[in-house]
Amino acid sequence: MAAAVRNGVRPSASAVGATGDHPAGLIVYGWGDAGTALRDGDIIVSVGGRTPSSVDDVIAAVAGAYRHETYAVSGRIWRGGETFDVSVELPIPGDRKIVSDGDETSGRTSQRAPRSTGGP
Repeated sequence: MAAAVRNGVRPSASAVGATGDHPAGLIVYGWGDAGTALRDGDIIVSVGGRTPSSVDDVIAAVAGAYRHETYAVSGRIWRGGETFDVSVELPIPGDRKIVSDGDETSGRTSQRAPRSTGGP
């Protein structure tokens, strides 16, 4: 995510109410370009057990997970008429690995990237 932001990617999201076509939640754009599995038009229906109405709600769920030393956040995503559950692994603070360039260790460190499960 940090690399995407450095490259000018600016994910956005807007609260949407429920309609006959989709549930209430947070509709997202540009998040896939930021390294997530979300696609433009996906709706985050829940994160951490709550329906988000802003990006701040998503940030609060992630911050809450870190406060409780739980390095995953569950959620529900609506995409094109289907709803699916996801779990996103969060980077563990201080959990770093050595990145290797070919046969030699470069000495650079890289934090474990978040992974998500579930969904198409």
